[in-house]
Amino acid sequence: MRVATILGLAVLPCLPILLAVGDPDAVTYRVINSRSRIEVAVKSEGFTNAATLVLQAYEVTGSIVYDAVHPSRSRITIRVPVQSLSPVSPRLPAAGVGAFLAFMRGYPILYMERFPEIAFLGSGVEWGSALGSGYRAVRSPGLLEIRGRRTQVLLQGIAHITTAGLEVSGRHYVHLHDHGVARPYHPESSIQVKDDVEVNFHIFAVPEKELELRDDEVHPPKLTDRGEHSGELTPRGEPPDMKRKEPDLKTPSGELAPGLEPR
Repeated sequence: MRVATILGLAVLPCLPILLAVGDPDAVTYRVINSRSRIEVAVKSEGFTNAATLVLQAYEVTGSIVYDAVHPSRSRITIRVPVQSLSPVSPRLPAAGVGAFLAFMRGYPILYMERFPEIAFLGSGVEWGSALGSGYRAVRSPGLLEIRGRRTQVLLQGIAHITTAGLEVSGRHYVHLHDHGVARPYHPESSIQVKDDVEVNFHIFAVPEKELELRDDEVHPPKLTDRGEHSGELTPRGEPPDMKRKEPDLKTPSGELAPGLEPR
């Protein structure tokens, strides 16, 4: 009984996700990194002449379990490794990039050594007004985890769902103080990060399983059967040797053939 109780308590946090996955109305989408984009605008003081430094996440992973019938059962998981955050604007010298990244990833701010990942865990989807061309306002409450501290947030954006996949774009402001970061200052590089960080995101995800074609949709032709009857797929053997042979310039005795001696 004690073991069963412990296992039951361990499964309880995952129960909503398990229910969503088991729901036949739910569709699981996989986030595509190459078509997703997350940019973090860090406002700083005293570092070069720029007031804002833009970091881009080069590794975005996650999944979206969307339930069209029961949107409140939908679940969202987005993960970004701290290591993948790199400055893209303005262009900084190599020494400046190294100092800034070491400062951002270090203990004063993200503490990457102990907390290597930033994550958002969304619970449910709330639809807003239609914006035309298939786009709709959307928001999702959830937990944003930075530096190991989770805070309640409400992400808002614009969503578009098609047969190709799901797209969500939006903007969110993060207060570093909510995650245990209190405006750190780096004396060597004169960097002081402001409390408000602007996050712009565009997430693209595709269904984990391909949708089956309906009877009224165009199915691909069965080329294998046609090829089998027509002989198109039958091996023809090796192609003939079309390389032109060079003339033999010498006789069997080893002498040059008549008419080929040098004059």
